[in-house]
Amino acid sequence: MLTPKQRETFTELRTVGYGFAYNEGRGWFAGYTGRGHFENRARWQAAARSIVSYAQPTEALDLGCGRGSLVDELRNLGVTAWGVDLGEDVRTPWGIVANACELPFTKRFDTVIALDIIEHVPWDVQDELFAELRRVTGRLLVVTVPTEEPHYKLCSAVPARNHYLSLSPEEWKLLFRRQKFSVHAEGAELAPLGPPFSFGETNYPYILLRA
Repeated sequence: MLTPKQRETFTELRTVGYGFAYNEGRGWFAGYTGRGHFENRARWQAAARSIVSYAQPTEALDLGCGRGSLVDELRNLGVTAWGVDLGEDVRTPWGIVANACELPFTKRFDTVIALDIIEHVPWDVQDELFAELRRVTGRLLVVTVPTEEPHYKLCSAVPARNHYLSLSPEEWKLLFRRQKFSVHAEGAELAPLGPPFSFGETNYPYILLRA
């Protein structure tokens, strides 16, 4: 359960317009990428194919779905997919505006997807985030996270910003183990699958198993 102060932090993240700028390809994104940008449909089609090929999901939740392009592409491949995002630019009919730390689901999904999401949650709220991830994940958690230097952990007292968290690959694994997820695959062994597993310093991939 989030405290009022922690909820205020997430409200600030919404009001700075980061999600809208990201989806629209505004500012430093310059139309190159976006967490649901329809102009990148080929990217999300490829990502959906890779996830289906590897995880073989039947019911999936895309955490931080943006507009919801990945949700739509998973649906096109026969997966019962849902999305949730803090921003209010969700456009897929299977998307819900909600906080990742207080998810509006009572069921478990066999596959939960969190691509470039965990780092946007302040360090002091990570326990709440992972408690929700454990609650809704039935089998696999697919994540990509930043490993850029320098590594840091920022809390909700820090003004709203892009990344609150960056760890080395080994530190991420320690965090996942502490949060009762085991690492099934990571990094270079996943890269040949293509998006979303092809990686750089800021989107290192892991496939996690719920303990």
